[in-house]
This record gives sequence, C-alpha cells and structure tokens, in this order.
Amino acid sequence: ANRMWPLDLYEGVVWEKNPQLSYIGMQDQFYTFNMFDAQAWFARDVIMGRIKLPSAEAMAAHGAKWRAREETLEDAEQMIWFQGDYTKELMDQTDYPGFDVEAVNQTFMEWEHHKAENIMGFRDHAYRSLMTGTMAPLHHTPWLQALDDSMESYL
Repeated sequence: ANRMWPLDLYEGVVWEKNPQLSYIGMQDQFYTFNMFDAQAWFARDVIMGRIKLPSAEAMAAHGAKWRAREETLEDAEQMIWFQGDYTKELMDQTDYPGFDVEAVNQTFMEWEHHKAENIMGFRDHAYRSLMTGTMAPLHHTPWLQALDDSMESYL
C-alpha cells in the first residue's frame, strides 16, 4: 500500500537500522520536488554532521508518532496538510529556503477538488506560481485532445 509515512525511516529519510543509508521520496506524494529537495537537504546535513541523529529508540518513537497521525487521515485534504507539516519539519531543521507551505496546501486542495470533479479534465486548469505570483496560462487545447507533442504545438 502507498503510505504517507514509511516506518523505519527517521524523518522519512534515514534508515533507522543503518543510519548511513538515506532514502528520498519513499512516501506517497502530493508534494514532490519541494519535499524531495527538503529530504535531500536533511540527508546532506546528516552526512555532514550538521544534524545529529537521536538514539534508535527516539528515532522509532518519532516515526511512531507520525504513523499514528497518518492512520487518522480520512481524506486527501488531511493528507495534504500532513505532508505539508512534514515538509515544514524538514525545512525547520535545515537551511532550506522557506516558502509558503500553507499556500501550497491550498493549491493542492484546489487541484484535488478539480480531480474529484472531473478526473479526465483536472489537467485543464491553471494555477498561480507561489514563488513568483505569475498565473500560468491555460493550455490552448484540452488535455485529452492534446496529442501533438511537437515544440511548435507546446509553445
């Protein structure tokens, strides 16, 4: 099953049975790049000795706390907030550049609602960049009909 919180990975990254091994992106994902990137920064800081890992017992307790929260999640909105909180926790431990996680969560929820409304048409929506504020243009062709993969068609 896809899990939002994999057990035995401290902070969702460091394998507790061999802390010299790190995994990136093992979770079921709403967040992708930012979460993977924050995980990589966390792994980097562990490797460089900037983050000291707690005892095996403390790592397991940390994972159990997150798993218990995961098991209470009932819908995609709760999963989005869960993953946003997780990404913030990683960011807070490193010098990862900050961004508005709550606004990202809201965008994901809008996207998720579009998926629920029309699984075949949710890709036909545009969203505002939370980094620049720029609104993405709508694609000129509905996604299901956009079969021309040429550069000319894309641009």
